[in-house]
Amino acid sequence: MSEPPVTLTFQQKRLINIRGKAYLGNYMKPGWSGTLPFYGLHCKKHGYYITYPQGHRQILPCPMCQQEE
Repeated sequence: MSEPPVTLTFQQKRLINIRGKAYLGNYMKPGWSGTLPFYGLHCKKHGYYITYPQGHRQILPCPMCQQEE
């Protein structure tokens, strides 16, 4: 499997604006043992971002907001 996309397309951004998130596919980063679903979302403070479900609750946090904590 390949790595997740770096940027979102216009259509994906439109879907995020309508549904709140857009499924981008299952991807695997280097060093991972399997794939995870990746999603595109929008943060009011930082704009569009791509992430995967994290933690027991499978949340989709904004990475920039996480760095600020």
